[in-house]
Amino acid sequence: MRVVVLAYGERQTPSYRFRFGQFEPWLRKEGVEVTCVLATDLIQEPDLLRRLEGIDLFVNQKWLGSPAWFPEFNRLGCPVLFDFDDALWTRPGRAYSWITRWKVRQRLHAWWRFADLVTCANDYLAARVQAQGLAATVVPMAIDTQVWVPRAQASSVGPRPLQVGWNGSPHNLRLLESLADPLRQLVQAGSIDLRVFCGQKPALDFPFHFTPFESGHEPAFVSGLDVSLLPLEGSDYDRGKSPIKALQSLAGGVPVVGQLLEGGRGFLGAESAVEVSKERGQSWETALLGLRENEARRVEMGQAGRRLVERDHSLEVIGRRLVDIWSQAIDFSH
Repeated sequence: MRVVVLAYGERQTPSYRFRFGQFEPWLRKEGVEVTCVLATDLIQEPDLLRRLEGIDLFVNQKWLGSPAWFPEFNRLGCPVLFDFDDALWTRPGRAYSWITRWKVRQRLHAWWRFADLVTCANDYLAARVQAQGLAATVVPMAIDTQVWVPRAQASSVGPRPLQVGWNGSPHNLRLLESLADPLRQLVQAGSIDLRVFCGQKPALDFPFHFTPFESGHEPAFVSGLDVSLLPLEGSDYDRGKSPIKALQSLAGGVPVVGQLLEGGRGFLGAESAVEVSKERGQSWETALLGLRENEARRVEMGQAGRRLVERDHSLEVIGRRLVDIWSQAIDFSH
């Protein structure tokens, strides 16, 4: 099977890497050859499509190119899939202007209608497609369980502070910094140590351990934590995310504390995560102190998270789902 994936960003853009790139070696062993084409290259060289003759499947990984491209994709003579893992009709931070919002939704809906099949990362995103009277197939996020592994043996907290961590990109630092008040209180009381792994140092006015981002070092950072933080804003964009950082934490045997929104509820539940919620009277302080004081529960949650990832989100499990979906699309087109 020959599959071409059109990536909206670079090959190392997290969205492409976690949706398709990480599967490439495994898929190759299964007889599936995946070629990545960048949307920027396609725009600069429109004839690129004509050199893709003989492929079995074309996947657009959330590029919202003009519908004027549709005839070109039809000439490929193979099924066209559209895949997305974010709430593309909105964006984090500053909202779109009304005219941009209208244009984005028009293009998104056009792609949903044009594609032979729409795949997405969670039920929240699928419901948005279904609201347009269309069908969507959920392909959950996956994690490499050979790379993201628990530490050999969890040590007892005892008198030491709980090792609480956050790892993410610089443009998401505002989410961590929004927790400054409760984290400061816990650090100053000696209840937690805060650890941060990021390409930029956060603006926090209390002591914390900062590890500058270095490729390949993130799994070791995560597995060395006792608890992982998941602060979100509750926007429509956040609700559509399947937070890969939380999935990485569970794969590392580390329970998650944070906002458990719709997009993440497929794998974030009471067995492996603690939800911070004003409605339920669960603050960041009470959630973290509760896990510090109950080591047995914390360890059990970490083990439950690891089992869930191995069962439902490993590369092999999701990779086989991809192959099945792609094969059915190809067979149906014939």
